[in-house]
Amino acid sequence: MQVFGEWREAALEQDTAAVHVLRVRLDMPQSALAAMRATLSDEEAHRAGQFRFDADRDRYVAARGALRQILGCCAQVHPADVRLALGEHGKPELGAEHSRIDLHFNLAHSADRALVALSTASEVGVDLERVRDDLDHQAIAERFLEPAHALALRKVPQAERPECFTLAWTRTEACAKASGLGLGLALAQADERDWEVVTLRPWDGYVGAVASRERGWSARVWDWSPE
Repeated sequence: MQVFGEWREAALEQDTAAVHVLRVRLDMPQSALAAMRATLSDEEAHRAGQFRFDADRDRYVAARGALRQILGCCAQVHPADVRLALGEHGKPELGAEHSRIDLHFNLAHSADRALVALSTASEVGVDLERVRDDLDHQAIAERFLEPAHALALRKVPQAERPECFTLAWTRTEACAKASGLGLGLALAQADERDWEVVTLRPWDGYVGAVASRERGWSARVWDWSPE
């Protein structure tokens, strides 16, 4: 998978047909976390305080803080001044205060990694999962994924199931998140035929996917570091 280097906001203007996917590492120095914590909304700060374990809290702060820095850069405002709203079905979007910029975004995180997808053309959804071999992949597929996915998984050798399941899951969830529907309902209704989906392998041991209704776009993957 090609990575185009360190992300810069100008990339959005230079390639408006692409979906830009930013790779974020969530295990950050305490100095960076402190700066990000200061940019969170009251609601985000309250949620951060609800985590039982420090590592989970810090990764949540890093993910939300990174998203705010990225959106603030695009909207040309301080990260603390980024106003987020919820769409009709609860999907986060930029508030009306930022109406001058037509930007769609989505955030996904797993363990100590995250992806942020950006598009100026269409709604976008992204998912990221660490490949795990300690799950009952077949049972989860039969409960949540389309029957065709579950059937295909049955035919895969046991050693290959974690990877194959994660590929199907991330593609389905990326479509669900792009749709903006509630996740439980959207997973049941998600149909890849309604979307163009690109599979990503952003790090060893991780699988991701990004979805958009637009056709003919490409995914441009970037690295991102905190300010």
